[in-house]
Amino acid sequence: MVSARTTADGPGRCVYSLARAARNTVRADDTFDRLLREAVPGKRVLELGCGTGWLASRVAQFGAAYVQGLDISHTRIAQAGQHEIQGLQEFQVADLAQPVEGVYDVVMGRAVLHHLDYREVLLRLSRENVREQGLMLFYEPLGSNVLMRLDHARSQDAHTPDEHPFERSDLGLAARDLRQLYPPAFQ
Repeated sequence: MVSARTTADGPGRCVYSLARAARNTVRADDTFDRLLREAVPGKRVLELGCGTGWLASRVAQFGAAYVQGLDISHTRIAQAGQHEIQGLQEFQVADLAQPVEGVYDVVMGRAVLHHLDYREVLLRLSRENVREQGLMLFYEPLGSNVLMRLDHARSQDAHTPDEHPFERSDLGLAARDLRQLYPPAFQ
């Protein structure tokens, strides 16, 4: 799990913390759920890789003021659109390699970073789309997990060409990049 929070020290200042995925998936799911419940009430939320919109709907139930879900899949966005509530919960096809419009209190995603050039995307989002004192929160399965490796090997046709397993070293790279961008505020 990767978490980032901007601070009141000035525009673009961020405090980042990296948390390794819990060994117990249930515990990790509960942690992500708790962090979202604490972070989203009354906030504008951007979900990256929203798929069918199930997590965006959940975040809206947690009291978010507005949730924008983005996904590259037209099929998934069509499914998510069935749950759209204008002005509260909206969905849009978007290529996250391109800039994203809007400023949000919370930018989040679940199992999306391993589909992206996450280093570039996280840096761009932190500069352009996260409000001061905002939060970036991502839940990412680690490719070093034996079950993840088995699933990946078993279901080759279910994975996109750009997908690569997210490894612990990826967390280190993200931390280094963010530390360079926001050295005084990095924690």
